[in-house]
Amino acid sequence: MKSALYLVLCFSILAIAAEVRGGDPQTVSEKQVPKVLQKVNPEYPAEAKKQGIQGTVILDAMINEKGEVIEIKPQTDKEKVKEQPDPLLAKAAIDAVKQWKYEPYRDESGKVQPVRFSVTINFRLK
Repeated sequence: MKSALYLVLCFSILAIAAEVRGGDPQTVSEKQVPKVLQKVNPEYPAEAKKQGIQGTVILDAMINEKGEVIEIKPQTDKEKVKEQPDPLLAKAAIDAVKQWKYEPYRDESGKVQPVRFSVTINFRLK
C-alpha cells in the first residue's frame, strides 16, 4: 500500500513539474522567431581568417520563458544543411548566440513559453 501511494505521489509531482515547465517547447518557423533584443556579433576566428575559411552556420536554438538562450547546437538535419560548417565558425557562432536575448515567445493564446528555432550566421571575408 505504501509503495502504491509513493508511486502515485511521484507521478503527481512529475505531472505538476511538466505543467509548470509548460511541456516540451514547440519549434517555430523562421517567420515566428521572436525578436532579438540584445545581439552580440560573432567574432571571426583569426585562424579561419588566416585560412580563408568562409561559410554559413545554422544553429538550433531554444529560449526559455524569459527569452534567454538555454540550449544551442549546430543544425544536423541534412535537409536543412547542405554541408556541415567549419568547426571554428560553428564555435564562434555558438559563443555569440549564447549571449543573445530575445523577446519572450507568446503562443496564440498569449501564453509565454519556451520555443525552438533556427539561427543562421554567415561568415564572409571582405
